[in-house]
Amino acid sequence: MNPFEAHEIWPPGTVVDRKYIVRSTLGRGGFGTVYLVNHRVLDQHYVIKRLHSQFAENKQFIDRFVKEAQAVAKLKGCPQVVEVFDMTQTEDSQLILVMEYMPGGDLAGLIERHGRINVWDALSYARQIGWALRAAHTAGLVHRDVKPSNVLLGVDPKIAKLTDFGIVTERDSARTTSIVRSGSEGFSAPEQWELAGKYMDGRTDLYALGVTMYLMLSGDMPYPQRDLHDWLTAVRTGPPPSLRGLGVQIPEELDALVIQLLETERSKRPADANAVITRIEDCLARWPNSESGPKPNPQPPKRVDTVRESPLKIPSQQQQYQYPQLLAQPQPQPKPTRRGWWVALLAGGAGAGGAAWWFTRPPAPSPVEIPSPAVELVREISGHLGPVRIARFSSDGERILTAGADSTAGIWDAVTGKLIAKMTGHDAPLYAANYSPNGQHVVTASGDSTARIWDASTGHSLFTLKGHTDRVYDAAYSPDGLQIATVSLDTTVRLWSALNGRLLYTMVGHTNPVYKAQFSPDGLRVVTTALKTQTVRVWDATTGSLIKRLENGGVAREAKFSPDGQKIVTAGEDKIVRTWNTSTLELIGTLEGHTGIVTSAEFSSDSRRIVSAGYDKTARLWNAAKRSAIYEMAGHDALIVKARFSYNSQRIVTASYDKTAVVWNTATGLVIARLLGHTSELWDASFSPDGQHVLTTALHGSPRVWKLRHV
Repeated sequence: MNPFEAHEIWPPGTVVDRKYIVRSTLGRGGFGTVYLVNHRVLDQHYVIKRLHSQFAENKQFIDRFVKEAQAVAKLKGCPQVVEVFDMTQTEDSQLILVMEYMPGGDLAGLIERHGRINVWDALSYARQIGWALRAAHTAGLVHRDVKPSNVLLGVDPKIAKLTDFGIVTERDSARTTSIVRSGSEGFSAPEQWELAGKYMDGRTDLYALGVTMYLMLSGDMPYPQRDLHDWLTAVRTGPPPSLRGLGVQIPEELDALVIQLLETERSKRPADANAVITRIEDCLARWPNSESGPKPNPQPPKRVDTVRESPLKIPSQQQQYQYPQLLAQPQPQPKPTRRGWWVALLAGGAGAGGAAWWFTRPPAPSPVEIPSPAVELVREISGHLGPVRIARFSSDGERILTAGADSTAGIWDAVTGKLIAKMTGHDAPLYAANYSPNGQHVVTASGDSTARIWDASTGHSLFTLKGHTDRVYDAAYSPDGLQIATVSLDTTVRLWSALNGRLLYTMVGHTNPVYKAQFSPDGLRVVTTALKTQTVRVWDATTGSLIKRLENGGVAREAKFSPDGQKIVTAGEDKIVRTWNTSTLELIGTLEGHTGIVTSAEFSSDSRRIVSAGYDKTARLWNAAKRSAIYEMAGHDALIVKARFSYNSQRIVTASYDKTAVVWNTATGLVIARLLGHTSELWDASFSPDGQHVLTTALHGSPRVWKLRHV
């Protein structure tokens, strides 16, 4: 059942627990819904967080709900923590939290609207977050998801409070596991992405505070990244650029504090929150308050009750939904800067833990709201406990393979959506999952430095491919199903026997993390792509030796063989698509026309055409032989991350950061259908073998299956 269907929502006027009257819906997410309510007797406004009924008997979600209430109860009296007043079950067994109402939105929205925050206000917000963390750490708690969207603002926007203690943990038990990694990408400390077995403490939260301070002061994230892979690599290579080096006018002491908070090694960060607060207050004392802002105060203020309002002062609809409405608008094209990819994470939170969707996420359209008559939302594939970025149809179209950040993979019936087999055993998020050519096995690649081969009918693990020393980003079968190629953050490519999991070859030569691999149609060669590298490498799959490096001209983002095996297409950050002769590995020619980074390129099934797409918000169809443009397909409002042909190449589907997918007619270049309804940026879209269905995945939410009508 879709948790966003109408019967899941309490309409205005609903009486909850005999004493709260629902005024409006503030937000909805994957786990629950948040309402603004008024107490019938006390005439006060509160927020009620209600767990979706589908999770009402799920122990893990109930435990998280309870944990949040218990954690905040320990911090009662700390004015920088959003207060929880009650936790109860309604008469119809609905689990709810009654919380303090913060009408000022969140810090993420403030940053998004203004780009950066003046130094005085940024220091004031950082100090208030520090006070909240000091209280939590003193109580033995590690928050694990500190970020701007979890910092809520009061009627006076200078008052900030920390919220969302749903994935908090006791300090002495804060060992990293696949669930612990549910903190938000970009803000999580490096140890939150390490292999299981490492403990976290308050300094983990201080790292996230450092990212938040960097963002407030500069308007940018600390590391240059366009996706998760870039960020993981950048964190390991050294500290980010100093704020003063970027031209931000701040005291040297503040610049040094932020950089120290962002130290990769936890032992090099400040010892505790109190040390950070002291240094922030030193900066406040020295920094002239030429702009409006709070006065220095060495002690936290006493709790200010921001919910004691008369019912006559309920914020207007415009005030209540200012930030959600902003999120619902088409997002601007992410620029190829350090900020780009993470703007979306600020808005809704990226972690599997759910982040602050309680207060900021706009309502998700239901299937009946999709306006295109050419497409119908059939179902959502629900069951993972976090983002799902990989979803594949089987070769017969009867099953769907998914893999996600919860470290599991699943195989689902494509018709009913029921789970057929679940694959568990990895200790970190999955980055790739693929069927074997005969559909009998599945290979997965994980952040735990291994790949695994599974029985597709039972989900049983057959072999673990051990040898890489860091995250495995891709795992691909050879066309005959006898070999598997894996690539890793450790810069190596490895070939394995798919029959027994034995390592065949280790190919060394890349100097940066390798994140894509593909066999040629005859299985004799492998092409690989690495991060921040202008060369694509072609390897001999029979010997493990390097055949040639293809000079792409710009950082390569894509490299694929044509189905007939005669050509290779490459594309990347120089905005040019190139084709190469597979036999000679010489350049055939270039396809020029894109005005931004090219993120995707592939051949049609007959190898005669190429579709490419990228940052310029367009997809382009090319004649591969003539190296000429056939159509430019424009219609998205943000960058396109993927463009794919249908199996018969009569259709093209594009997936975009504007939260939509579009199906195009290859013969005319015209739109057939728009797939609307996702509430976050899309990662991928692909066709079923018969071309009748489309499968989409997004940064948040479950994969969706769509049926194309009259196709």
